[in-house]
Amino acid sequence: MSRIRRLLFVTAITLLFFATGCQSPKSAVEVISFQPSDYEVLFYSNSPDDGALEDKYKDAIIDLKAKYPDQFENMKAFTEDISNLKVSGSKEGPNLLILKDGDTVSHLNGDQPKQEILNHLEYTLE
Repeated sequence: MSRIRRLLFVTAITLLFFATGCQSPKSAVEVISFQPSDYEVLFYSNSPDDGALEDKYKDAIIDLKAKYPDQFENMKAFTEDISNLKVSGSKEGPNLLILKDGDTVSHLNGDQPKQEILNHLEYTLE
């Protein structure tokens, strides 16, 4: 009887492993948002393996916030379903969206130089 229980246990664990491994990726992401001038800026990452890339984007945001503190008074963080974000192109990795009147005017994603990220962010302050 012990052998049958062991076989059932191994089978159940194997089925559980396959069932959870085949689920679609998490669709809710943490979003950082702020609205300098007439723009809305959204930053999110939907890949837990992109910590170093995320840090470049966050560092650029922090640098800009230090330079223009008044423009970041309404900064907030929230969770949003990725399908609700107006993203054209790739949604993988870190993403920086700049919207004006609800339309995307700039979209950076993936591995970008910090200066390029800063350039796109400073565009919103002009």
